[in-house]
This record gives sequence, C-alpha cells and structure tokens, in this order.
Amino acid sequence: MNIPAHSLRIMAEPRVSLAMIGQNGAKRPRGGFVRGAERSPAFTLVELLVVISIMALMTALVVPAVTSMLDGANLAQGGTIVNDQIALARQIASARNSTVEVRLIKIPPAPGYRALQLWVSGSGSAQVPVGKVVSFPQSVAISQDGTVLSKMLASLIVSGTMTAGVTQNATYVSFSLRPSGEVVPVVTGSSARAGLYLTVVPARLASATSPPPNYATIQLNPDSGSVQLFRP
Repeated sequence: MNIPAHSLRIMAEPRVSLAMIGQNGAKRPRGGFVRGAERSPAFTLVELLVVISIMALMTALVVPAVTSMLDGANLAQGGTIVNDQIALARQIASARNSTVEVRLIKIPPAPGYRALQLWVSGSGSAQVPVGKVVSFPQSVAISQDGTVLSKMLASLIVSGTMTAGVTQNATYVSFSLRPSGEVVPVVTGSSARAGLYLTVVPARLASATSPPPNYATIQLNPDSGSVQLFRP
C-alpha cells in the first residue's frame, strides 16, 4: 500500500499534549516546565541573614540615641513640673497670706519621689490640698539622695503618709513657703542655705549618689522662695 509522503511526515512528528504547552503558548520541554520559569523570584537564606544583620546593627545604633533623647525630654518636663509647682505655691502663699506646704511624694515600691501636691491651712489647723497630685513622667523622679543630688532633703524633717491617687499610705516629705516667700524649715549657715536644691533624674537612677549624664536641678532661694532650673 502506498502512503502519501505528507502523511509520513505527520506520523513522524511527536505529538504535543496540553500538559506540554505553557501559559504563553510555548512548548514545554520534556521535563514539564518552561525555560525561564525554573525558579521564582525570592530571597535566599544568605540574603535574609544579611538583611537581618543590617537591621540589628541599625537598631543597636539608634536605640541608645532615642532613649537618651526621650530621657532628656522627660527630665526637662519633670524639672519644669517642680519649678512650676514651687512657683505656684509661692503665688498662693502671697495671695492668701497663708503658709503653703509643698509635699514630695514617694510612690512605693519605686525609689525616688514621683509626684508633688500643694497643701494650705484650712479652717482651724487642718491642712487641705490645693489641686490634684501632680505626677512626673513615669521614667523620671526626684533623687532620694540627700547628700549630693538633692541636699534639700536633708533639711526636711516633716514627713508622713497620705493617699496619692490610687496609692494608699504613700510617704512624703515636705517644706513650706510663707507669704513672704521664706522657706520653712528655716535653714542657717551658708552651706545649708546653698544646699536648698532638688535634682530630677532618670527613675532607674533615683537611688544613685552621683550625678548621671543627664539631669535637671531646681535651686530654691531660702529667703524669697524663687526657683531656678539648671540643666547640664
């Protein structure tokens, strides 16, 4: 039987199944995939490790700087709070012609003094608060060191317990301002008079006895009650 030549050519060509045709119409090799699609775009393990290492290095460099910046901002705010509250106590004492007590409040179990509140004489001998308890930013406190950082604490002998917000039996020390601005208890001697200052420090260093790199010191004039704020 004679078979036409064109039929022989068709029979000799390999059949192409649908599985061997790619999405773009290209024939797939015998292996079943199109050349150029052998690997999908993705990170290798080495590339991922390099990126992670770079991120860790950048974090190690940036975090201390950010922490220092936040500490500085909070210390400035804490120093301003002390400065403003003492100035307010001086104004109230003069306006009411009455002695105003400034209480430095310690919130247990954290060290240092974390809040202030003003009190004034009410009816009889009772003391009544003037406004609410004013708290510092959580990361700062007045140093409890009465020898170097907050020498004024060594002169404050009046202390007691009180309710500060949700804290029961919070301890405090206090000093008062007379209508004239004079500070009570009255201190004598040039050294003691020059030592009427408080220092706001990072809360984690509230028990330290040496100045930290960043702090805010509030100096109180024993005669006029005026205050000055110092930063390093």
